[in-house]
Amino acid sequence: VLVGARYLFGQGKFNPYVGAELGMHFASFDYEFMGVDYSATDSYFGWGAGAGFLYQIGNNMDLDVTAKYNSIASEGDASDYVSVFVGLLFGLN
Repeated sequence: VLVGARYLFGQGKFNPYVGAELGMHFASFDYEFMGVDYSATDSYFGWGAGAGFLYQIGNNMDLDVTAKYNSIASEGDASDYVSVFVGLLFGLN
């Protein structure tokens, strides 16, 4: 569960932005091995920062492309990764 914000640099058809997020990552697993059940649940603080753009492709539709660096603080170390998202935003009006 992350909470973040974006700052848009334009108001035309092409709108670049930067963004940041903070929040908690939750992990759990259950498995059985040789008749013994194992399970664990934990939560970790994380953050992300990145940039992207919105490109208007219709009256109420934008293409959203984002690249983001993410870091999850775990016991004694951190898990870092880069994510890339491509999606469509639809207006409700």
